[in-house]
Amino acid sequence: MTLTEAGAARTAPAARAIAVMGAIVVAAILAMMYTGKSGPVTMTGPAPADGAVLGADPGRVTLALTGDPEVRSAHVAVVGPDGAPVTRGLPRVEGATVVQEVVAAARGTYRMAYHLELTSGANLSGSSVFTIGDGSAAVAVPPPPAATGHGHEMRRDVTTVVFLLVDFALIAVLVLVLLPRRRR
Repeated sequence: MTLTEAGAARTAPAARAIAVMGAIVVAAILAMMYTGKSGPVTMTGPAPADGAVLGADPGRVTLALTGDPEVRSAHVAVVGPDGAPVTRGLPRVEGATVVQEVVAAARGTYRMAYHLELTSGANLSGSSVFTIGDGSAAVAVPPPPAATGHGHEMRRDVTTVVFLLVDFALIAVLVLVLLPRRRR
């Protein structure tokens, strides 16, 4: 074997490894483009709107979202003028809207607080106030109690999994290329 043939024999595995890594990167980019969403989900507003004055019980409160939201969990709390909860049942998702049934018969001011956790890992939260009656008999509603803390957890979404697989593949290729080979 000549010196040129020996050099070519050593560079062939490196060239193959570079080609494999390039193919993996291209595949990862295509997978990201294919699974990508059109944009972030935002809330267009609660109903009844913040500060609204209603003549009667709305029967339900809603949170309208943009895009194609995938809601992992929804928490909606509504308290009446006396601070007692008026929600009935659990919130449900209807298309791009989160719906919470309420029984708000008393006149006065009601406070709604919400927290939505999306499968993308995003969180939407906030509060609003609405009044039943003519607004002149508005009663101050005590603010919701302060949260005692919160936690974080890793989401296993498609993007994270794709990047982890690409990382493992690249490490495996690099190990194979960089390991010294036994000489014959």
